[in-house]
Amino acid sequence: MDDVNRKTGYEDPRLTFEDLEAMTGAGVRIVGVAIRYDDVITAVMPAPNRHHNLISHIHGVTGRPVSGSAKQGFWTSTNRWVNRHDACVIARAANQLIRKTGPEDILFSEDVW
Repeated sequence: MDDVNRKTGYEDPRLTFEDLEAMTGAGVRIVGVAIRYDDVITAVMPAPNRHHNLISHIHGVTGRPVSGSAKQGFWTSTNRWVNRHDACVIARAANQLIRKTGPEDILFSEDVW
């Protein structure tokens, strides 16, 4: 686990530098909150929803709480799930930050809407 993950508790896979460079140069934006299960299933809600809205919706539909193994992240304008760290890089490049809460290198929905 690297220093960022140690500080934040997030153990999400990160995009490669080349992926991030391509995404930030291509005008990719953060467009919603997302939760990923077992690296297979992704649930998404558009802005201005927050992760707690998505968690409540999932619970309402399934009748089960969201498990601790679910990874919170964001959905991009290219229909891709990204973790909070990569989402922060993308949001900065797209000038989407309206304020910064929490760690400087981790994105929260409050930072962008």
